[in-house]
Amino acid sequence: MKTIFKIVFVAFGAVLTALSTVAFSGCEKAGKYLDVAPKDINFAAVEGSVTVRVSASSLWMFSSGAGWLTCTYSADDANMMTVRAAANEEPVERAAEIVFTSSDGQMFTVPVVQAAAVVTPETPETPVARFASDIGGASDFKVEPNVTR
Repeated sequence: MKTIFKIVFVAFGAVLTALSTVAFSGCEKAGKYLDVAPKDINFAAVEGSVTVRVSASSLWMFSSGAGWLTCTYSADDANMMTVRAAANEEPVERAAEIVFTSSDGQMFTVPVVQAAAVVTPETPETPVARFASDIGGASDFKVEPNVTR
């Protein structure tokens, strides 16, 4: 009787182990996949960086043709990379894409946007002040409204 109980107990344990393996293995992605987080990247006009996490069913690589972006693999984690943006000194927003591809044919594109620089206009030099400074002397002038009454 003890032998039968041991066989049933061992068999029941094996069934539980098999069921838990099937149940929890469903939590992992099956088949081919490539996922990137964050899904899009936004930078302020100043220089900045963002860490990106990549999940893939195979080896992956990235490319970007934007000269203002620098992308580097993490030395510590094969699923991480860093995206750095140089400061945007232009008064217009700029955009680029980072394209991730996996060796099993998956592709994922992450749009990258950087805000425009805030440009403060310079105060123009007045012609009279410029003339006076050019000759190194003083100049008299009269300001009158340009309105007829």
